[in-house]
Amino acid sequence: MTDRGSFNVQSEALRRAAAMWATAATDMGKALTEIGPGVGGGDSFGVLAGSSGVSGHYDEWSREMQKALQTGKSNFEYLDAALVSTANDYDGTDSTVAADMQTLDRMIEQ
Repeated sequence: MTDRGSFNVQSEALRRAAAMWATAATDMGKALTEIGPGVGGGDSFGVLAGSSGVSGHYDEWSREMQKALQTGKSNFEYLDAALVSTANDYDGTDSTVAADMQTLDRMIEQ
């Protein structure tokens, strides 16, 4: 692998950005955990809410919120991995520690 040590400043910036996205992914995971018990719980609103459609709309909304959080978490994990991989490449790190393109591609195929 070519020594790309001259990119040291850029790789440090990439690692800082990666850490930001890793934190965002962790936050998405926490949010997923927090909303988990309430997802699909529209029946908890009672018979009147069910008969007026509130519970069905709540179930749909809560599932979509869960899906959005999971997508955000996956995207943030991808950005973290891609930025760290790029920084490792710039630093001339052995390619076995950098996420290769196939690994990154599998992360977005889910």
